[in-house]
Amino acid sequence: AGQIPGNLTEQQIARLDSIGMEWGNRNDAAWEHGLEEARKFREQFGNLQVPAKYKTKDGYPLGKWINNARKRRNDGKLTEERIRQLDQLGMTWSVFDAKWEQGYALAAVYAQEYGNLDVPRDYKTADEKTLGRWIQNQELAYEQKKLSADQIKRLETIGIQWGSRYDRQWNEVYQAAKRYFEANGNLDIPVAYISPEGYALGKWVRRQQYAYRNPEKSNAILSHERIELLDAIGMQWEKPDSWQHRYELAQEYKRCHGNLDIPAKYKTADGIWLGRWIYNQKRLLQGEPEKLSEEQKKKLKELLGYYVKISA
Repeated sequence: AGQIPGNLTEQQIARLDSIGMEWGNRNDAAWEHGLEEARKFREQFGNLQVPAKYKTKDGYPLGKWINNARKRRNDGKLTEERIRQLDQLGMTWSVFDAKWEQGYALAAVYAQEYGNLDVPRDYKTADEKTLGRWIQNQELAYEQKKLSADQIKRLETIGIQWGSRYDRQWNEVYQAAKRYFEANGNLDIPVAYISPEGYALGKWVRRQQYAYRNPEKSNAILSHERIELLDAIGMQWEKPDSWQHRYELAQEYKRCHGNLDIPAKYKTADGIWLGRWIYNQKRLLQGEPEKLSEEQKKKLKELLGYYVKISA
């Protein structure tokens, strides 16, 4: 290319430098300028994963300079010496590899901050990078054997756990159930109970029981191994006391919805027609109270608050 026109500003020159403008004798100086900015970036961030739109504090478009260096190398226009200089700074020449490295750098920051890589699927970083989706893609790539040995090792170093998230979540809730059993000697957990870790443990136990009794209907997967694990902490697979169980379910429904206006076709997670049960309890209170114990009548009055006329 030609000489520098006298009316270009320093900023314009820097921008042209970043996209590979040849200035005759200035080419070496322009390269050294970009290389120095790359060194500073490496010293500050520990890598050369420069976002495409990144500019230094002085306005130098380093992201464009890096991308241009990749393009010139791919086109065979970058000297071996310059390739070596960038290699020494940890340059990733493949755009795909560069994106992977950027995702890995964000994952490492997350792991350092939270102590794990259990990143919610919809989680985004402060600059709107979809880290949750990136982690999910790594798990899928691992299952499909598309990750290199080095990538696997590096992800394991920062705490990734291979295997489906459903399996990991089940194991986490199981550990909470195990702690409850160790503290209380049973798994007679009220349906509305929330563990100290925030798990809806009462509902979880009932889902396991329902899956055991109705394997063809349940969405939960209860393997033989899981059944043995639950047996070890005192799981009772048969239905709990029918009346008390339904009463607790009604309490939970009222807590969540603020009322007991339960649709006729509403069924709980473990297959109970709760609206029908409420109807029957109201009918018993009004017409056949002798069929209820004093404790049951007391609980129903607290639950219902008032009597509703039973329609024919």
